[in-house]
Amino acid sequence: MNTLATPQVQLQIEGRLHSANSTELGASIGNAYSRRHRPRCMCTSTGAEMYIARLGDGYLVKRMPGTGSEHAPTCPSYEPAAEFSGLAQVLGTAIVEDPETGLTQLRLDFPMSKGTKRLPSALAGEPSSSAKSSGTRLSLRGLLHYLWDQADLSSWSPDQKDGRTWPFVRNMLLRAMTCKTLCGRQLSQQLYIPEPFFVDRREAINARRAFSWQVAQSGPLGRSAMILIIAELKELAPTRFGHRALVKHLPDTPLLVDEQLFRKMSRQFGEDLLLWGASDALRAILIGTLVVGTNGTAQLNEVSLMLTNQAWTPVANVYEQQLLDLLMSEGRSFNKPLAYNLARSAELPSALLKDAGPNIVPLQITLAGEPLSNCGRPGPIESHWHWDPSQSASIPPFPSTAGSS
Repeated sequence: MNTLATPQVQLQIEGRLHSANSTELGASIGNAYSRRHRPRCMCTSTGAEMYIARLGDGYLVKRMPGTGSEHAPTCPSYEPAAEFSGLAQVLGTAIVEDPETGLTQLRLDFPMSKGTKRLPSALAGEPSSSAKSSGTRLSLRGLLHYLWDQADLSSWSPDQKDGRTWPFVRNMLLRAMTCKTLCGRQLSQQLYIPEPFFVDRREAINARRAFSWQVAQSGPLGRSAMILIIAELKELAPTRFGHRALVKHLPDTPLLVDEQLFRKMSRQFGEDLLLWGASDALRAILIGTLVVGTNGTAQLNEVSLMLTNQAWTPVANVYEQQLLDLLMSEGRSFNKPLAYNLARSAELPSALLKDAGPNIVPLQITLAGEPLSNCGRPGPIESHWHWDPSQSASIPPFPSTAGSS
């Protein structure tokens, strides 16, 4: 996530404090960059070191790699400790951020060109629950989770109640792609996210989509290059030969699914597809690699799916949906830890409360027979917040917000 000073958070640059409305902020950042000085975010009494990256004619002030948990939970640069999610497994190996250049290099475990074999690891997009997935390269699901985290879409606060629409989600994902590289090229040149569709702008929108796909295939790999896509799934339907995936905001370009991929999707994501099909309150987010034919057809090569609630916050099952929806209705602030390359069976908290005090509070859902986990938090496990839906249909009261009576 990129950070600038805000009225609530000040930056200390070369011994001076600056807020967002400081007239000297821009010049101070530029001078600090040229002098290789690192600012400090003063969201806490001790502050947290940041770095400055060059972006075109401007600058980005970013948190140092692995320091997100050193910021106050209310700070825009805050990120839960990587150990609360699957990020810890891939940070520094599959995801390598260089504070000197400001670039983040992403390494993948799936091919980005036709005819290239995938690296030997778990199945595409969804690590097997019976095999340990490698943390040296990102799976499709791992890449989707990383971008969702970087776009702050796994974080929620009450001021976002009415603002999360597809244009907002798309814009946040586009911002999250900034300074990310993949196979030696900018990620933004290889990942397509459909823009909001309007019938009266159909031709212009289709032209921009076609140009985006041409850019993706203009690199060294040419037409053998595959294109990444992230979109909301609308329908998965049979055709005369195989199936097709229809995604929202892309009505004129169905994504073809051959029989082998359809069987793999049914095997890996059968439960997710059943939940999605049974509830209008759930969204299914698709990430995949596309092969674009010379005739203009687009065929999916590999796919992963992620369920979210209506606010685009990821959920693993219906119980997490109930939990997160209740947190939102009560006006709470929280993070949703994501699994990245970890198997579905990995023990992760379902949410991390950010507004219950100076430290985050893990919320854990356990099912009958499952052992409690301390979720990385010290103290007796029995004292931690947890909910077992098999024992009680009612969600237990949440810890009070800080300062409430």
